[in-house]
Amino acid sequence: MILPGDLRYYVSEKYFSGEITPLRIVELYEIELITTDWGISIINGQEYPHKNGNLLVAIPGDKRCTKNKFECHSVKFMPDENDDIIPYLKELAGVTQMAETGKIEKIFNEIYGISLRNQAGKSLYLDAKIRELTAVIYQNIHTFSRDVKYKRYVKSISLCTKFIQKNSDKHLSLRELAATVSLSPSFFHSVFKGVTGKTPYEYLTECRIGKAELLLGNSALSIEEISAECGFSSRQYFDTVFKKQIGKTPSEYRKTMEVII
Repeated sequence: MILPGDLRYYVSEKYFSGEITPLRIVELYEIELITTDWGISIINGQEYPHKNGNLLVAIPGDKRCTKNKFECHSVKFMPDENDDIIPYLKELAGVTQMAETGKIEKIFNEIYGISLRNQAGKSLYLDAKIRELTAVIYQNIHTFSRDVKYKRYVKSISLCTKFIQKNSDKHLSLRELAATVSLSPSFFHSVFKGVTGKTPYEYLTECRIGKAELLLGNSALSIEEISAECGFSSRQYFDTVFKKQIGKTPSEYRKTMEVII
């Protein structure tokens, strides 16, 4: 069983105003997804300049501090001593630039949402989501590392995925997406799938559905409004795609997210 610790979106200047934080010894397992291009993490004497999309994993016993302000998604937790997740976390230890962060950010947000709810089985939900987060990161890193022929395009595709995340409510053509990284549409399609494991359309749909899940669970917007907000051309099409991806209609999903406080 995983015992969760601090679970939050971290804005450093809210908690520390100096140039460098005090050196500390890590006590829990820590996973952070950097969302800014400033600041530096120092782990065991090694400096890691922050870049949007950097994934940091620190394990108990590491010595770390940070320089300058930054922001990141952050979860801290401690598994049982012989938990099967530990070897994976140790393998992931360090800093890796992620090419695709949409699904990872979605799981972070789901973890925050669960942590704020007063619901039966809360600890089980958090346990499952932290394991899912670790598995997705592990798969993400190992999938990209196998696609050696596309390695030179990882940074470009990372920029493109961020463009898609930011503009997922708009109509995005393959030609327009290819132009963001100066590639021909057909070659871009091959490169994008080679790097992310998904076609551009599949990734765009995943971003839209992820945003819809958040709005269904955390807003008072009507389903028609959420459909438009997430870039779907009609409520009917939204219902069809959402059910195909999630296994429930938006209405059914919203009911499962209702919380009695």
